[in-house]
Amino acid sequence: MSNQVYVGNLAQDTTSATLESVFREYGAVSELKIMQDRETQASRGFGFVTYSTPTDAAAAVDGLNDTE
Repeated sequence: MSNQVYVGNLAQDTTSATLESVFREYGAVSELKIMQDRETQASRGFGFVTYSTPTDAAAAVDGLNDTE
C-alpha cells in the first residue's frame, strides 16, 4: 500500500489544519494537500494526506473509510 491517502467529499470550508487534526490521530502526517481551483482558489472538495509509513496510511483508511 502507498503512503498517500485520497480524501474526497470535503466540505468547502475544510482547512488544512482541520484535516490534519483528524488524520494525525492515525499516525505521522508528512504532507497534506487540499486541491484548489486555479482561478478562484476555492477548494475542489478533495485532497491527499501522505503518511510517514504505509502502516499509518492503512490505519487511517481503515479508521476513516465511509465517515464524515
